[in-house]
Amino acid sequence: MEQQQTMTEFLVGQVLAVSLWSHALNLLLCIVFGCLLAVVYVRYGQTISNRRAFARNFPLVAVATLLVISIVQSSIALSLGLIGALSIVRFRAAIKEPEELVYLFIAIAMGLGFGSGQRGITIVSFFAVALVVYGSRRLRGGPEQWRSNSYLSVSTEHPDLIKVGALRGLVEEHCSFVQTKRIDRQEHRLEAFFLVECLDVDSFERIEGGLRALDTSVTVSLLDHRGGSLAAP
Repeated sequence: MEQQQTMTEFLVGQVLAVSLWSHALNLLLCIVFGCLLAVVYVRYGQTISNRRAFARNFPLVAVATLLVISIVQSSIALSLGLIGALSIVRFRAAIKEPEELVYLFIAIAMGLGFGSGQRGITIVSFFAVALVVYGSRRLRGGPEQWRSNSYLSVSTEHPDLIKVGALRGLVEEHCSFVQTKRIDRQEHRLEAFFLVECLDVDSFERIEGGLRALDTSVTVSLLDHRGGSLAAP
């Protein structure tokens, strides 16, 4: 009984004072570097899914991790309570690309670093990661060619503006492989489906831009075999 009371007093007495100004500085740095990580991912990421939409989560993930660490590090009792809470909470997310998981881990690591007050190590490590990402892109000599098949869908209500031959030629210009899967041409509608291998991550934007130069109302969508998609209405 005395041992249990002693342990309780020990845990209660382990509450550490957290400086409000220090926490505010860590929070600000976490937000700033979370946004910088999002910029790096959007600029140098290789995933076919909408990178901008996914990158918006990085600052929030980093800040959430910082808040958890800032709270539980002030008390051993809170740390033990966190273990119990995590044992009943399951996090499930549809991560289709290993690269997405890597960037999420980086965001969590930054939250851990700033939350524990390790600002210098966290900042230096971030720039080291950014340098590795930039260096690997430069060593590849530019955008990496995709080897995964994707499905390109094009539809318009003005079939007289987009000819099938011109459409296929535009797709072939920005893709290393093009296979026509289906073409439906009606009086007031044209739908075309292609199996493609894009040359780089910006191929979709160039195809969509070329089609919009012919028809501003065209709808273009790109679906990779893993389910990630982009759409340009």
